[in-house]
Amino acid sequence: MDAASLSPDEALRLFESGPTVMFKWKAAEGWPVEYVSPNVEQFGFRPDDFVSGRLPYASIVHPDDLARVAEEVRQFSEAGATHFEQEYRIMGKGGRAHWLHDFTVVRREAGGAITHYYGYIEDVTARRQAQEAAQEHWAKYRAIVDAYDGLIYICSADFKIEFMNRRLIERTGRDTTGEPCFRALHDRGAKCPWCVNDRVFQGKTVRWEVLSPKDNRWYYVVDTPIVHPDGRQSKMAMIQDITERKQAETLLRRREAVLEAIGFASEQFLKCHSLEHCLQDVLARLGQALNVNRVHVTEVRASGPDEFLAERRHEWAAAGLPPQIYYSAWRAFPMRRQGFARWIEQLSRGQTVSGDVVEFPSGEQAVLGRQQIGSLAALPYFVGGTWRGFLGFEVSGGRRTWPLVELEALKTVASLIGAAIQRQEAEHTLRRSEERHAHLLNAMPDLMLRFDPLFVLLDIKAAPDGDLPAREDAVGRSLEVVLPASAYAAFRGAADRLWKTGQRQVFDASLSDDGSRIYEVRMVPAAKGEALAILRDITARKKADVAIAKLAAFPLNNPNPLLELTESADVLFANQAARDLAAALALGRPSDILPPGYEAVCRECLASGAVRQGLLVRKGGRTILWMFMPISESRTVHAYGFTPPAGFDLRASA
Repeated sequence: MDAASLSPDEALRLFESGPTVMFKWKAAEGWPVEYVSPNVEQFGFRPDDFVSGRLPYASIVHPDDLARVAEEVRQFSEAGATHFEQEYRIMGKGGRAHWLHDFTVVRREAGGAITHYYGYIEDVTARRQAQEAAQEHWAKYRAIVDAYDGLIYICSADFKIEFMNRRLIERTGRDTTGEPCFRALHDRGAKCPWCVNDRVFQGKTVRWEVLSPKDNRWYYVVDTPIVHPDGRQSKMAMIQDITERKQAETLLRRREAVLEAIGFASEQFLKCHSLEHCLQDVLARLGQALNVNRVHVTEVRASGPDEFLAERRHEWAAAGLPPQIYYSAWRAFPMRRQGFARWIEQLSRGQTVSGDVVEFPSGEQAVLGRQQIGSLAALPYFVGGTWRGFLGFEVSGGRRTWPLVELEALKTVASLIGAAIQRQEAEHTLRRSEERHAHLLNAMPDLMLRFDPLFVLLDIKAAPDGDLPAREDAVGRSLEVVLPASAYAAFRGAADRLWKTGQRQVFDASLSDDGSRIYEVRMVPAAKGEALAILRDITARKKADVAIAKLAAFPLNNPNPLLELTESADVLFANQAARDLAAALALGRPSDILPPGYEAVCRECLASGAVRQGLLVRKGGRTILWMFMPISESRTVHAYGFTPPAGFDLRASA
């Protein structure tokens, strides 16, 4: 049977049995109904309710939609439309709201005046509810993505950006959805030579690092393939800024390059992955190179306001000599009480102790003489700006001179030991942290809280370490019960500001009473007036920031003048001691305290790769002994100035 074989009555009955309701309205105020199909009963009304005039159609249109619907009808009518479509709500029997899709046909007389409207109305409430649910679902995930402190984007196989999170939009300066990823991310006009899309669109997750030419910053990238229901593929990239880590690595490599120039010992030490494994070989090489009988690393620790205990931790002894590391005197040795107060004062200030034992104070001679030490040098090492011990060199029996240049080189080795200890401790802490948080490979925050305006927990993602209770023990409880008092106060204040301003809140909080672990909290608004808080453990970063700040203070506070010069003798850096000395001598620039012809010295040092030492300057009654050390990797020269010790032969050095 086809439509042509149906009679008009049959066609009408088939239509009226379906979900679409047909209305015929007169083009007059209130839209009087002249006809409505019987299936209007699905909304709780009878056709006679409208046709009789007892119920004007306009009276069932939702009050919030009525003005809009009327205005749209007027605009479509005046524009000469033959038909138009609308979506609005009506109030059914019992006050239930129904969303309608209204397809209206305009009937005009010969002169063009509108006489009637024919409407075909379908209930689309279920579809609208599904759309609203999808929008709410999307809002929740968008809140999570926007709370992530890294960059996220999705692009198609032809490099077009399909999505950007808020952080990436802030970095780019605009929403570049639809533009090529290479232009938006790196300001390039063509595909990046480092692009890994080929591997990603083969179904592989690729982790890699890139230096962006857009801002000259380093980023760690995790690229993951996405397969859409229609078979189309996209790529999701999660990006973390690792510039600070890269800069720290670069500084470490530069430091290693400087130490490589002072000899085999430093070179070997820097190649080691474990201090315990390589320190013995380093001490042996240093001892043989310096022709001493013993080299040791002695650790010190504070045991009171004025006392330090010294304990020998590592030692090399020349063939035929018994080791002193097991000597009871060097186990928890109380330095001040045993007469070594001078060592505490000098070593803790970064100064060395050196010379022949017979010239030392009597208290020191008594202890060192029993160990048959004739001459020694002790050079302090610092970890995070704190004095942690000294590197010692001993000569049995006779005397030995300790040239200033040699001591400065050995101070560098001692400094390297301190840096290596700090690095090893930091790496150990980092490894423990990485093992603890291995499940967060994509760098997403490890804790998550979602709560309503009454601070009742709606959802929680807890970490296995127990800072927060498990989900089944927390959902439905008050945030005040779950969090410590100080953390709850911080959360409540941030939430109040969030709901008042609508702006993301970022703050630090501890979830334990002892404050041992610190979290960075990013709180953003979620659906239905809720708040979403993402927490990241930043304890290690906080400690590292403090350690780095302490390390940075060491060269700045060096009591001796220190300058860094370019190959053309321009001053790149002068510490406070150099600036103070220039000011004390009424000189205009720190470079004025350098010896005459220092420009040529810089060029010669870098050309030959050799250290230039013994250069004297006499200005304003002051005598300064200079050493120039070339740094080949950076094409710079470090100039160290010293006050010659008493009895130093100035004529020989000149």
